[in-house]
Amino acid sequence: MFVKSILASTLLAISFSASAAVVELVNVEAVAVAKGVEFKHNYDFKLTGFGNTTGQGNNNQSFTTKGKAITNIQNGLVSVIGKATNTTFASFALDGQSHTFNLGAGEYFFHVTGFGTGSNGGNYDLFASANVAPVPEPETYALMSLGLAGLLAARRRKAK
Repeated sequence: MFVKSILASTLLAISFSASAAVVELVNVEAVAVAKGVEFKHNYDFKLTGFGNTTGQGNNNQSFTTKGKAITNIQNGLVSVIGKATNTTFASFALDGQSHTFNLGAGEYFFHVTGFGTGSNGGNYDLFASANVAPVPEPETYALMSLGLAGLLAARRRKAK
């Protein structure tokens, strides 16, 4: 009986330990910009209700520019802006560092600005991903409930 209880507890713990998924939002590579000209680029992305069933909660988003690909860019700036309200949620330098902040479900865009300074202008990469918690499906809850009901029924039968 003790072994069965340990096994049931282990299976129950495994069913609750789902790992976060990484969702790619934006991946642009080697964007060329002209020398001495200010550039303004927009990249759209959409977040759906990751993390809960109503689509309302916060999602921890990690945004980073890729590798060493930022060359000959001066005053590079990345802003995260909500499409519906035109509200700026975050701004950071286009510097190859990782930046993390929270966003809820909705439609957004990256607004990337700066100047190309090299003899042939400059270029940059931008990669953005979201670390999101998986949402259990109703079938998962149904199976878990059936398993618990079975455990309770077996315990009651053995007690009689």
